[in-house]
Amino acid sequence: MERTPSFPPATPAKKRGSTGLLVFAVFGFLATLPFLFRVAFPYFNMDRAHFGAYGDFFWPRRFELIAHIATGTIPLLIGPLQMWFGERMQRMGLHRVLGRIYVGSIAVSCSLAMYLSITSPNGGAYAMGLFGGAIAWGLTTGMAVVAILYQNIQQHREWMIRSYVLTFSGFVVFRVLVAGLEALSVWGIGRDGHIQRVTFAVWASWAFPILLMEVALQWKRLATSSPSLALNQPQHEQPQY
Repeated sequence: MERTPSFPPATPAKKRGSTGLLVFAVFGFLATLPFLFRVAFPYFNMDRAHFGAYGDFFWPRRFELIAHIATGTIPLLIGPLQMWFGERMQRMGLHRVLGRIYVGSIAVSCSLAMYLSITSPNGGAYAMGLFGGAIAWGLTTGMAVVAILYQNIQQHREWMIRSYVLTFSGFVVFRVLVAGLEALSVWGIGRDGHIQRVTFAVWASWAFPILLMEVALQWKRLATSSPSLALNQPQHEQPQY
């Protein structure tokens, strides 16, 4: 009597995803919520008093600023979900839909950031910092789109991480830096001190985070590269003649 071959019981597919990136996604989402309620949403009251120290800078361009904040809020909220779904390989249909919304929102918010920079009364250093951050934001997001069009998943993943880092740092880290410097009275009080603080923050809020993220991405690649692994392989003896 012929025996039927037996197979091991099926096991559920293993979930993919970097634990560090998943933790970063959760942290980013939780850190965004107080920023939205304490900083972003008050601008929508259309009351000059809510602009605080920024009233002189942005009140004449309040509609453009509010549109920039509104469209920038969307990728702030979508970004952690995209990283979670992408890393866990879940709800990929929704992942693609949210990805289109993410990219479209950044395109609008980035364009408005460039407009706000070239019309800024705060001086060239501040304007160039804002403009440079917007360029980096648009380029990293655009490269993520190009990578997925070429079906390069790893490159798409890395460029999306860079894009979200710039999204988060451009809004949340910027305001944390300004508030921290102001609390410490760095560069004094008054208008001149505030301009110096926001000028430093607008550069530091995107240049340092993207540099640190790049080091993290490349470090992981170096640590797992095949040449380094080859150093641990036993060397075969050369034949002697």
